[in-house]
Order: sequence, then C-alpha cells, then structure tokens
Amino acid sequence: MEIYEGLQNLGLSKQEAKVYRDLLEGGETSAGKIAERCKIHRRSVYDALEALSGKGLVTGVFKSGVKVFSVTPLDSFKTLLKEKELVLSEILPMLAKRQSKQSQTPRITVYQGKDGLKTIHEDILRENRGYSIYGGSVQAASVLKDYFPFWTKRRVRLGLTIKGIWIDTPEVRSKLAIMPLVEPKFIPKEHFSHVVWWLYADKLVLVLYREEPIAVVIESEDFARTYRNFFKLMWRV
Repeated sequence: MEIYEGLQNLGLSKQEAKVYRDLLEGGETSAGKIAERCKIHRRSVYDALEALSGKGLVTGVFKSGVKVFSVTPLDSFKTLLKEKELVLSEILPMLAKRQSKQSQTPRITVYQGKDGLKTIHEDILRENRGYSIYGGSVQAASVLKDYFPFWTKRRVRLGLTIKGIWIDTPEVRSKLAIMPLVEPKFIPKEHFSHVVWWLYADKLVLVLYREEPIAVVIESEDFARTYRNFFKLMWRV
C-alpha cells in the first residue's frame, strides 16, 4: 500500500494526504512552497494545513515573518485514532436507540467503489457468522489488491471459513489453492456472471463488478434464509 493511499484510509482527504506527504518528505516549509511542489492552489493548501492542524498532525510557526509548517511526531496518528474510538463509543448507544426496531422490514444499503467493498468486508469480520459466496471468479482479490491479503490474515485469525461455489477455470482454482480456510466447489464457466452474491449473518450482498463496483446489501432474515437454502441445495448438487 502506498503512503498516499494509506493516509486516505486513515481519514485524510486527497488534498490533506498530498500536503502531509509533501511535508513529511520535504520537511519544514511554507504553504507557497507546498503549493508549487504539489501543484495545488495556495488556498487549497491553506485549507488542508488548517484541517491537518486541527487533527494534530501538522504544526506551524513564524520564522522571519513567514509561517512555516512541519509534521508533528508520528504518534499523533495513534492519538487521532484513539479520539475517534472514544467518540464512537459515546455515540453508538445513541445511534442504537434511534435505529429502527422493525426487524421484519429489509434494510437495503448501496455501496459504490472499492471503499464500499472494504466496508462490507470489515462488516463480515465484525459479524464473524458464516460466509458463503456464489458465482464469480474471486474478483474481490483483484479489485481490493493490497487490502485483500491484509483482510485474509485477519479472517484466518478469527477462524472464519469461506464456503463458496465459483466458476471453474484454471485461474480461479489457482487463486483458491493459496487461500486459507476456503471450502470450494465449482460450476461450469459458461455460468459466469459479473453479478456475484455473498451471504453472512442475516445479510445478502449482491455485487456487480465493473470499473466502479456496486454492492447492494440487504439485511433481512427472510432474504438470507431463502438464499442460504438455495446455496445448500446447489452445494449438494
């Protein structure tokens, strides 16, 4: 994973990540120099620096009448994450109270892009209640790149097995051969579809793989039970 991508995964915007990386590599400097090197408008640089200062990641001082900026100790990231955890722990009970109690009504959420797929994969680990896949050709491993091996290590630590029915091709078999805790079965490659579905806990996920993947998460006991029964039938066949 590149530094720029990693900084964004930690919650920095694209502009903030560019400015922070520039300061990290170039050392103490002025906003004007950052704007020149990053080819960003100076106003955008100041906005990013202000946001980074608010997060405790950047500090600024005046030297010879010019304000220069530098990064704070890298442990500041740990402090930032701890603050977010504290905020989350405080608001979760309030969110839970406001959440609809109508369990009979399916709750549908649509995610777009790689970050959406990452969010779902994090939820799979959090639930840790079975995980089945039907169709596809292990596209998630290709789309999520560096994140997928990282996620797989955590899945293995939890002992979460993937039970899947994939398209039968040599490439798919070779990918699955090196994936731990996987129980595979196969269907003929003529049945390949860009739409794949996953099952875990009481959630059905319909994934459409294209340049910008789309995933529809349906949280419903009825939907999950129906698709799980279908999966069991196909597994026996």
